[in-house]
Amino acid sequence: MGIDGIINKISADADEQIAKLEEQNSDAIAEIEDEADAKIAEIEADAKSRAEAERKRSFEQTLSREEAKLRVELLEVKREVVREIFGRAREKILALPKDDLRARYRELIKSFDESVGKIVVGHKDAELLDENFVESAGSFEREVSENFEHGLILIAGKIQYDARFDELFREIVEHKTDEVAQILFAEEAE
Repeated sequence: MGIDGIINKISADADEQIAKLEEQNSDAIAEIEDEADAKIAEIEADAKSRAEAERKRSFEQTLSREEAKLRVELLEVKREVVREIFGRAREKILALPKDDLRARYRELIKSFDESVGKIVVGHKDAELLDENFVESAGSFEREVSENFEHGLILIAGKIQYDARFDELFREIVEHKTDEVAQILFAEEAE
């Protein structure tokens, strides 16, 4: 046997050893590959599940934010409707016939239960609440103020009765806004 024969014999033995090792390890390699594939599938499934949960959470947050924005916008629209209604009411009151307005102011002055003092009249009501009106209400001196438009302030000694129209109307608005809103938007509450 020459060198070529020995090399061939060693090569054949090596090939045989490699084949045996491959055969012995192929099951282990296949098992490792199967485990790796299973782990990869598990990681992918977990990642998909997390991504879906995050997408759903993000969607719900976005939806919640948008619903909150819409509620705020709706509330502002409702406030505007209520303001408009009170604005119209204010204009209708100011547009009442002069005799009706005088009668209402006369009742208001009587409710103060004072007959002596001073009545300060808003400059836009100076004609409506003239000297004759003030004299008919009691022993009052009359003054016209440029500081407010409608209504009056009755001063009796140290007591002042604030019957300026805007102040009276503001109080009405404060006390009646919830009631008006409830009447207007009652269907939505149900």
